[in-house]
Amino acid sequence: MFPDFGEGSCINCGFLSVSQRVMPQGFFCNFEASPEVRTGSHPPGSWVRCFVHAANLPAEMEQVGVEGVPVEERLRQVLEKGRNCSRWYPWTPGFDPQWHYEGFRMRHLEEGRRRFEEQMEQRHREFEKGMENGRRKFDLALAAVVVIFAIAEVTATVISVVFD
Repeated sequence: MFPDFGEGSCINCGFLSVSQRVMPQGFFCNFEASPEVRTGSHPPGSWVRCFVHAANLPAEMEQVGVEGVPVEERLRQVLEKGRNCSRWYPWTPGFDPQWHYEGFRMRHLEEGRRRFEEQMEQRHREFEKGMENGRRKFDLALAAVVVIFAIAEVTATVISVVFD
């Protein structure tokens, strides 16, 4: 959506959310950060934050806070900052942070499953290699025993012919 800012920046992250108090219940809800919010428009009575707490955006805005710099400019600076966030997940417009979080979890679960299957396949190959080596050793030992019995039989036959 914002090609000037790459992966890892909050402006392109699906976890960027707007927290607002919902009345009459009084609890906070997280909503999708609109393109306007992502470009610095700070909605009144709300907090722009990271849904997965990978960054403390309000604290960063205060650190950027220089006397006379509007909150919208500070917000824009913080969101555009390239941070190479390890929890970054691409933003899909029209979906809330919870939806993005489910996609993030599914991706990590799928990566874990894939790693597990690769480990199991590696262990299976090692097991098969060990079995193949064991079979070869057994075949060699069996061949040696057969040769020894053949030599013994030939020797016994030669001795019986010579002494008879």
